[in-house]
Amino acid sequence: MSNSLTQLSGDELDIAVAIALGASKEKKAADNAMACGIPLHFRQPMFAVVNAIGIAIRWRPTVDWSQGGPMLANLIEDGFVMMQPPEMPVALIKGAWRIEGDNVLEAVCRTVVTMFEVKS
Repeated sequence: MSNSLTQLSGDELDIAVAIALGASKEKKAADNAMACGIPLHFRQPMFAVVNAIGIAIRWRPTVDWSQGGPMLANLIEDGFVMMQPPEMPVALIKGAWRIEGDNVLEAVCRTVVTMFEVKS
């Protein structure tokens, strides 16, 4: 895992997650929905989720449980275990992998981006 991934947070991490899921800054929401299952559209400087009637809300899986929570559920199904020892960062652990974050959603997002990097 690249050391820079462990430092990503906030808007940079939100964008990296969208790209890791298969979205592209150049594609429209419908095309990204075909690629990653989420209708994401890049609006400088961030991605937005576009609903069926064209209303866009900011893509912020690092702070929005309705966006990041399903990713956590998928990671748990894939065998990741969440650990939060007292006074330590949250960590998602699977085998030799240990990905940390300051909070649960940050750890989830870093894990998604890390998995993408490993597959690439």
